Amino acid sequence: MKRSPTIPNLSRLPLFAMFIASTAFAQGPLTPPGAPAPTMKTLQQIEPRTPITNVPFTITQPGSYYLAANLSSTGMGISIQTDNVAIDFNGFALSGTGPSGGNSGILICATGLFRGIIIRNGTIRDFVNGINSCSINRSLFESLIMYNVFNGIILDGSNGSVSGNRVQSCQIQCSSTSGGNGIIFLGGSGQVYGNQVLDNLIERGEYGIRFDGTASLINGNVVLRNQVVDSSRNAILMLGGHGRIEDNHIFSTSATGNPIPPPGMVSTGPRNFIFNNTMSGSFLGYSLSTNDTYGPIVTSTASLSATGIAAHARANYLR
Repeated sequence: MKRSPTIPNLSRLPLFAMFIASTAFAQGPLTPPGAPAPTMKTLQQIEPRTPITNVPFTITQPGSYYLAANLSSTGMGISIQTDNVAIDFNGFALSGTGPSGGNSGILICATGLFRGIIIRNGTIRDFVNGINSCSINRSLFESLIMYNVFNGIILDGSNGSVSGNRVQSCQIQCSSTSGGNGIIFLGGSGQVYGNQVLDNLIERGEYGIRFDGTASLINGNVVLRNQVVDSSRNAILMLGGHGRIEDNHIFSTSATGNPIPPPGMVSTGPRNFIFNNTMSGSFLGYSLSTNDTYGPIVTSTASLSATGIAAHARANYLR
């Protein structure tokens, strides 16, 4: 005979076995110990910056500064009196009362030579000078809009030097065509060398881009891919040598003179390289040193010839 399978009597299991079975899948407390601690750094920790909330404002300590709103001043705007300062306008505007008197939007002028100044990303308007700097080296001015200013950017090395600076991607409109400068590097008895002026738009002023001073002390500067409109005297003036002027466009209806209008581009040399510039309007033309190296001046109309100077890869143009 077959026997029925025996069913174990659970009541006979040892108590410890039942305890193990009841606790084998325990998970512990489910209540979290607290909110998770922050693991990311704040922007202030990554890049400590000081807000500029009112003007006039004087900077005496190196570091990073930023505009927190549009600001207006009845006098000077911001004075920088130390090296290694960065000012980010954050898209805001610094405004004065107009292009008369003697006030500057930003003044960089104290004892000694300045280095490592960066100013970018905003608007400066209604001052005599947008930016006015004494001797300054290795600094950057970029992505600035200036209008209703008598002078846009002044870098003055008369009592020292102006070297290794870059002005790029700025839009500057001077308040007058009878005076003022878009961007001016002044040498006096100081040195002006190794500066770059790149990709700017300059309107009005007596001079557009100007390197002026003792010619023997102005060397190795680059003026590249700028557009200069409606200067009344010289759109580009280079009183110095060993530089490069290339891919600029110059136009004016305001250039007048007696008995003849002024040249749009002047280079005293020696040994500047002048290529691929275009000029039109009321300027007389190019005034270049015989010691410079430059592409031929092409005045042809209509379709350019495939041969001759019109086909030269480094030609400059005048219409």
